[in-house]
Amino acid sequence: MLQQIFAAQYELTTEEVVETRYRTETRTRTVTYTDPETGESYDEEEEYEVEVPYDYYILNVTLDNKGLANILLSAGLTDDQMMRYVVLMQTLGNKPDIFGDNPYAIAIQDVLHYDIPGEALTDERFRRMITE
Repeated sequence: MLQQIFAAQYELTTEEVVETRYRTETRTRTVTYTDPETGESYDEEEEYEVEVPYDYYILNVTLDNKGLANILLSAGLTDDQMMRYVVLMQTLGNKPDIFGDNPYAIAIQDVLHYDIPGEALTDERFRRMITE
């Protein structure tokens, strides 16, 4: 039953996108020159740049969550089973210290309202940092 609920609640889709992008490569070639005065030929290495296409792969992943409550409403639960689910959500699973106000996430302490002990402010560098 848990597998069925999980499969009904979540929908995972992936989409592969292939883009053609270009990078600059430096290549060398041999160029033959002829001296017009002497008629002698000589070879010289020459560097040049070329734009080379390559495939750039992107994988777009989407996870849709239809919500457990919506799934349970359409799962064919009896009135008694639905009432038990409602009570479980209202009582936070009888674990309010773990779940706090949100039954789906652990509450995080607000760090912006931290009271600094007065003795810590006697350190001049620390006090200036806190003041800043």
